[in-house]
Amino acid sequence: PMDSKSSLVGVDATRRGRRRRRDPSQVKCVAARPDGTFVSGSVDKTLAVWNVSTGEKLQTLGENAGEVLAVASAGGKIVSASGKTCTVWNDDGPCFSAQLELAGHAKRVTCVAARAVNNQFACL
Repeated sequence: PMDSKSSLVGVDATRRGRRRRRDPSQVKCVAARPDGTFVSGSVDKTLAVWNVSTGEKLQTLGENAGEVLAVASAGGKIVSASGKTCTVWNDDGPCFSAQLELAGHAKRVTCVAARAVNNQFACL
């Protein structure tokens, strides 16, 4: 079972014009994977792979350029959007590793899509 520190629920609220403080564990995006796991991206610049049945965190994927705003999964790959960069992560058996960085976007990337056929990814 998940405890409060590894929860997939985050709250980002303001009160009477006060400056927002972001919870570093706040989840910004989630994507389901074909193997029954799912991946979440958060404000703390990381991705996490979760077991849906148990709620157990299986792996934390290294730091991205900034908070992770979008994530998608297809085939054995995950693509994440962070800052002006998309990162393609490869499933290397028990662990994921960063395979490719798609840098050079003029503005912050806020949306990604993945297609299992030919491992195609779109970053918008």
